Amino acid sequence: MNIHFQTGSNLPSLTGSLSRKALSQGVWGDEQRVVEITAKKGSHWATHGHTHSDRLLLLPEEALFLMECGSLEVQAAGLPLSLQQAYHTLLSESDLIHYQVYSCLKRLGYIVHKVVLSPGRKSESEPTLEGECIKTVSCCPLCTLPRPPPEAHQLLEVYQPKPGFQKSSPGPPAFRVMAARPKDHFPGVGLLGWLEKLRPTAPLKFCIVDSNSTAYYSIATSQIPTLSNKQHSTASHSVS
Repeated sequence: MNIHFQTGSNLPSLTGSLSRKALSQGVWGDEQRVVEITAKKGSHWATHGHTHSDRLLLLPEEALFLMECGSLEVQAAGLPLSLQQAYHTLLSESDLIHYQVYSCLKRLGYIVHKVVLSPGRKSESEPTLEGECIKTVSCCPLCTLPRPPPEAHQLLEVYQPKPGFQKSSPGPPAFRVMAARPKDHFPGVGLLGWLEKLRPTAPLKFCIVDSNSTAYYSIATSQIPTLSNKQHSTASHSVS
């Protein structure tokens, strides 16, 4: 996995002028793939992190974003990670495009939650650890929803910033985003239909990530009347 960085003054260093005492501290858990916060500083926690078994945890993209903002130091194997090391440690190659969209939306001022829905669970009421971390952002309990299709993986739920926002009860998102590269397959009808049942009122957008460029497409359901004598219509998905 090759990652290239552009040097600029907008990327704060975690050394030098910034004291470690001013940074939140976290420890990377490679097996569970979360960062456990051991020292909490600043005002980021109203929109970042989730509590699991009395531990404050960050998903990889949350931790990496706070590191980029110069607000968090993460240790792995007893040593602090540089930003370059954090990209390689916290993200897999398939996570890069999702993080690119996540960080872009965060820098625009949105509140962004990642939803991980694994079709490999034994039952809908037994989410993975990541599911435990994020299941509270869903207005609908996961156990009441049909099992996601095999291609279901990651979805970003995007909220408008507002006073008094609560992670445990955020309400419906303003919109949802799926990210993919140009060479990836477009979501199938089964996945689109399942996502509609998950959030009927939240628009779904499909983000194409090509190098450093992104393009957003809206996905909506429309009714197309048939050209027969029968009075019925068929549903289809359109992209604009």
